[in-house]
Amino acid sequence: MSAQSIVYRGSWPGKWSDLVSRFCARHELHLETAEGAEEVHAFVNRAFPSCLVLEGTSDTEEAFALCSDLKKDPFTAVVPIVVLVLADQVDLTSDWLAAGSDEVVSEAQSEREQDLRLELVVRRARRDVSVHPTTRLPGTVQIERNIGFRLSNHEEFAVCYADLDNFKEFNDRYGYNHGDHVILLLSRILRDVVR
Repeated sequence: MSAQSIVYRGSWPGKWSDLVSRFCARHELHLETAEGAEEVHAFVNRAFPSCLVLEGTSDTEEAFALCSDLKKDPFTAVVPIVVLVLADQVDLTSDWLAAGSDEVVSEAQSEREQDLRLELVVRRARRDVSVHPTTRLPGTVQIERNIGFRLSNHEEFAVCYADLDNFKEFNDRYGYNHGDHVILLLSRILRDVVR
């Protein structure tokens, strides 16, 4: 399992499992189905999936506890959680969000809106983990993805690589806060020059 997968925990065959299966097929994501909370923990701890989709329509207490537990653990908290609810359960949306869910998808929404909500969660998660924490510029993953896209489309482009000589010594002498500030300033200068 990898970041190109979705973990699904649900017990209502058909409705929700079909939605998640279609979504995974359209977006070329591998679908892992978990039978219970322990299996979800195992999947999420083994690798960081694109997201976890929980069916909030049955065994709600277990699902609430699972959502809350995953978001309390710093290792698993980065994995987005989408909860699927029935049309008559939309009043639970705020409870799910308070428990840590990143999105609540309702049966009352159109299939297109359901699909878009799932897509936005996956897209946001990819963007969030690929941003450099100091500069907020695209990180290594995003840069590689962008270069790969341009190469596959035979686009002309240029790449600039910048390295700060003796930066480790600067960090050692002046501290990481000053080092982060230098990186941030340099990134802004490079961004402004390239634009």
